[in-house]
Amino acid sequence: MRLDLHLFRIGGRRFAFAPVTDSLAVLDEPGWETLSAAAAGDSPDEIRSLVARRHGPEVAARCLDELADLVTAHGLDRPDPLAGEPVPGAPDPGADWLPSSPESPVLKSLCLNVAHDCDLRCRYCFAGQGRFGATRGLMTPEVARAAVDFLLDNSGGAPTCEIDFFGGEPLLNLGVVRETVDYARRRAAEADRRVGFTLTTNAVALGPDERTYLDETMDNVVLSLDGRPEVHDRMRPTAAGRSSQAAVLENIKGFVELREARAKRAEGNPACDYWVRGTYTAANLDFAEDAIYLARQGLRNLSLEPVVGGPVGSGGWGLGSGHLPGLAAEYVRLADFILDEFTAGRPLRFFHFVTEPEAGPCYAKRVRGCGAGREYMAVTPNGDLYPCHQFVGREGFRLGNVTRGPAAPDGSDPAAPAGSALGRRVGGLWLGAKPACRSCWARYRCSGGCHANGHGVTGSLLEPDPLGCSLLKMRTEVSLYLQARQTL
Repeated sequence: MRLDLHLFRIGGRRFAFAPVTDSLAVLDEPGWETLSAAAAGDSPDEIRSLVARRHGPEVAARCLDELADLVTAHGLDRPDPLAGEPVPGAPDPGADWLPSSPESPVLKSLCLNVAHDCDLRCRYCFAGQGRFGATRGLMTPEVARAAVDFLLDNSGGAPTCEIDFFGGEPLLNLGVVRETVDYARRRAAEADRRVGFTLTTNAVALGPDERTYLDETMDNVVLSLDGRPEVHDRMRPTAAGRSSQAAVLENIKGFVELREARAKRAEGNPACDYWVRGTYTAANLDFAEDAIYLARQGLRNLSLEPVVGGPVGSGGWGLGSGHLPGLAAEYVRLADFILDEFTAGRPLRFFHFVTEPEAGPCYAKRVRGCGAGREYMAVTPNGDLYPCHQFVGREGFRLGNVTRGPAAPDGSDPAAPAGSALGRRVGGLWLGAKPACRSCWARYRCSGGCHANGHGVTGSLLEPDPLGCSLLKMRTEVSLYLQARQTL
């Protein structure tokens, strides 16, 4: 039997990863040869002969015993319903594992774009520097209340829902954020339910009063900072073209001090969370240095995301396939730094390396991913609904309006633009619907990738972004390497 395994090497160590069971094994050389042969479909006799020739019969016997133990203990021979190509006209066996049908989604979270405006002019901004391809504007209290009502009325009575405040820059409309929080809490309490809140900010306007308010009300706060002064200021100038790094760093450090004090009082309550999120580009391919810089500023929850799009080559800041070998080395360098910090008693979380080996995502999450257009939607300042914040403004993806409700299943909402059925299609996407993903070793770690990025790069909802796939697999290997080293 051919075992479904992915074998890789990092830092002079050998690893085998089983996609279906999410199991990881650290291997010596004979073990590597044994599992490589098993992944190729060699029989036990063929494996015994191969290993015995190179390492002797005793080692070969030991390896076969250990292989049998691995198969039994971790279910490595368990069939995967996504294995193989779907048969035209026949039911897809993987679809039987879906927890519910695309026609009956249960909304769990809304992203409120309370500001289609920004006080920075980031060169790489996917949102067109806050405008999302339209005019600048702020959400009114009336639209925000309608969005809260829409969430609570369409979430199937779930005990907890979530609202993410986004932009543009939401602090430009903090008054509406405050009103929305108060209204959502009041409405949820009437039904014995709870609404959690997240806010993403560039921290330019994150003064003392704003810090205190966000610390007291937000379950999670995402703070944008790219790293070293020259890296941040190259891409994130103010609207007046001035540098922003020094002020942003000071504001973020002030907030993190409040948040960490609150977390201590709550004994590490995960509701007292934050992430410092940056973007790296071709202009800072040594991005591990930016993570190290941020860590040395006392910021311990970090995320550095690869830029999406942008001009590649000739001084452009976009990423291309030629950058991949260097980026792989940077991720390993970052993992080794995190390991050194861990060993020294200074734990550091990097978002893409958080693996949750004992309590990872459920099957529904592994095959549906982010839930865009289904469990999660975005709301524009005028109340328009989109599958997620990255689809906002794209032609054909509008799903309706919170003041009038969602479009009909056939996209026939008279207020919706032609082609809104395309937006509804996003809610039905899942891992098995993307042919290139069904046999990928990282399929259950990425769930088919970001639908918006895939569509933006390939023009198809069923084809993932090739560069994004490479980076995801790269990060996954390094996260498994780090997990193994911290465990051992």
